[in-house]
Amino acid sequence: MKIKQDCRDITSGHPLVDRDPFFDSLKFFLIMCVVLGHVMEHNVTLNSLDTESALYIFIYTFHMPLFIFVSGYFSKNIIWAKFKKNVLSLLLTYYVFQAILSVPLMLDGSFLIRDFLFHPRNVMWYIPALLFWRFAFCFISKLKIHFFVIIILSIVAALTIGFKTTTDSLMYLPSRIIVFSPYFILGYYCSHSTIEKIRNWNKIYSVISLAIVFVSIYLFTNVQFAISLHGIVSFDILFPNDKLSGCLYRLLTFSVSIFVSLCIINIMTIKLAKWGNKTMDIYLLHAPMVYILYINILATYNLKVNLLLEFIVFFLIITICLFLSNQKIIQYLLNPIDILKKGRLILKL
Repeated sequence: MKIKQDCRDITSGHPLVDRDPFFDSLKFFLIMCVVLGHVMEHNVTLNSLDTESALYIFIYTFHMPLFIFVSGYFSKNIIWAKFKKNVLSLLLTYYVFQAILSVPLMLDGSFLIRDFLFHPRNVMWYIPALLFWRFAFCFISKLKIHFFVIIILSIVAALTIGFKTTTDSLMYLPSRIIVFSPYFILGYYCSHSTIEKIRNWNKIYSVISLAIVFVSIYLFTNVQFAISLHGIVSFDILFPNDKLSGCLYRLLTFSVSIFVSLCIINIMTIKLAKWGNKTMDIYLLHAPMVYILYINILATYNLKVNLLLEFIVFFLIITICLFLSNQKIIQYLLNPIDILKKGRLILKL
């Protein structure tokens, strides 16, 4: 069953005609996990794990890998002509919210134009990463390279980038693009029939598996594993004089993320599908709320909040984002390309 709907979302970056309720539901669930993870991150202490820290790490094992997988899955039909039509739209949206998130830097005098142009603020890295992956596969798809060759090369690249020694902020985006590229590739080559097969697995095994992973994180996970999930820290920092351990941990994060993602796909409901077209809106709108308002207030007044209050803040942010996304003026902020199109239409008239 597919829902006919015309809208724009983060996994595609362009209007979709046929919407699958499973993927819409999955995307909304994942964007909720993204928001919850960002709400929690200020209070999480990775050096001494508790329930909150374990939940935070558990979320990070799958929310971005699976989001990127979905992006790859919906990139199969992207060709150069389609890519060109949407790149300006996403870049305009990116820099509008990059500017909004840079306001605190402008106020305290630490704003740098170089970082504004090339170093994504907070969650904004995903848009240029998505554009890069789509741009690359406009051409890679024509080379007819076997899937196994591409996935192995991507994993080798993800391991190799871990040996970087520079801490320059400009390496933040390339590092994440390379480290997370295997998930995009897996999605790109994944077929609808494969998704159906995963969906037909016995769900009780997935539930038990997820419970085991969470308990294992609570009991055994260390700070190196938690940081490795972010894909930006070099092996030198995580494991001084022991880069082999860095490679092994990165491979471990790949294995855990893929395993957990498979379980999530298997058990995912379709009851969240009606909000699936709001993923891009929530992704963009929650960032200023979390990083400019919520975390800034906590840091300024040295406040500590418990897990219950974090869930309350999380639901408030999701609710506010859903409300704002229906406001016309906010839609212009989310899709500034529409202002340019409207201006061109007025000029023609």
